[in-house]
Amino acid sequence: MPRHVAFFCIPAYGHLNPILSVVEELVRRGHRVTCAATGEYADLVAATGAEVLRYDSILTPHLAPGTFTTLDADAAAWSRVLFLMECAAVTPVFERHFAGDVPDLVVYDLLMNGCGRALAAKWDRPSVQSTPVLASNDRFSLHDSILELSGVPAEHPANAEFAARAAEFLAAHGLSGRGADWAFGWEPESSMVFVSRSFQPFGDTFGDGHAFVGLCSADRDLGTAGAPAAAPATGKFALVTLGTMLNGRPELFRAAADAFGGTDWHAVLALGSGVRAGDLGAVAPNVEVRHWVPQLEVLAGASVSVCHGGVASVQQALSCGTRLVLVPSHPENRITAARVAELGLGSVIQPEEATGERIRAAAEEVSEDAALLGRVERMRDDILAAGGAVRAADELEAAELAVPR
Repeated sequence: MPRHVAFFCIPAYGHLNPILSVVEELVRRGHRVTCAATGEYADLVAATGAEVLRYDSILTPHLAPGTFTTLDADAAAWSRVLFLMECAAVTPVFERHFAGDVPDLVVYDLLMNGCGRALAAKWDRPSVQSTPVLASNDRFSLHDSILELSGVPAEHPANAEFAARAAEFLAAHGLSGRGADWAFGWEPESSMVFVSRSFQPFGDTFGDGHAFVGLCSADRDLGTAGAPAAAPATGKFALVTLGTMLNGRPELFRAAADAFGGTDWHAVLALGSGVRAGDLGAVAPNVEVRHWVPQLEVLAGASVSVCHGGVASVQQALSCGTRLVLVPSHPENRITAARVAELGLGSVIQPEEATGERIRAAAEEVSEDAALLGRVERMRDDILAAGGAVRAADELEAAELAVPR
């Protein structure tokens, strides 16, 4: 029986991209889907066949590509307040939109948690968290790990501000008895996680309510210039990318150009919008500089992916059997990089050590390590076996039907 499913997501490509594949699959099955989106992502959402719920976000200037390269203690502490403010702003907008047409199921991004959980509770509807990062439970907390790595003290003023605003939010929606952890915690009862269970830290401690569906990201052109880069017929091939947000690091792209220039490697530098090609100066003929490439298509021919350690970029590389060299700067990326190192899937270089010589040496090392390749290929099989968008749609259909109303 066709259902109506609502998706709420923050205006960030890395968070939106995986759910769009799930939206497409639900639409293909005959379900009606409404997906909230800001103007810059409305066309991507519309292309899935979903109805676009357009809204304005206070997050847009904060999440623009290239606006920052790391996360210090203040930024980490206040970010939780910022996301709470977004939930407070959009919840009444979404509630008015669905008046008289309440969806059967609410799927919300983990940073839209307060909004998604509040509306689902008010509508008496089931909800599922969309988790495009590592999942959290009582054994592993991504949020707490980020705060610890960022050096946020327990007495930071943002904590008191968050508590006050959370109480106001819950009171405004008649949910004071629920508590801030229920509304804004990253540990939901039901979640759709875009990694394989074997990659997730303490993966075996997550119950059946957490569906580890693996890779759902697709190559979706953001409208930036850049034709596909073809893998060379012979030789070694490296893709260098820093994702769509934390990519304003010209020094790292310059180091990568130096690392592979004039060697037997073919390298593609995907700059995103945070760096201009002219910032790099002259590069060798065997180094291509692009702003955008179809990442999965390029990774299919790549020997090594040199990237920042974003969960989506790591899962994309591993799903193609591509070895990893990670240069993380953001605390979340450092946590993912530590997991890659723990599982023996690649090499990790600290940003201050990311010289051309070090990057080249790491790329050579992982490309020649047969045991590492074997581990990467086993992880590739795990990611593909997780089921992707088809499995995610199955789980969402089951979640909607399993909760009586």
